[in-house]
Amino acid sequence: MLPDGEPVAVPGGRCPVLPATLMLRPNRFVSVDERAEQLGERLAALE
Repeated sequence: MLPDGEPVAVPGGRCPVLPATLMLRPNRFVSVDERAEQLGERLAALE
């Protein structure tokens, strides 16, 4: 969800880290940089 309350579609598939990141930080803004870092770590672990 964007800061203005507009919902954002979450892609399905191989990115379970994204919803988990958002659920671990309820009612808190999660920056794109923070999400990208966590997704990058997860993708690196898969290689």
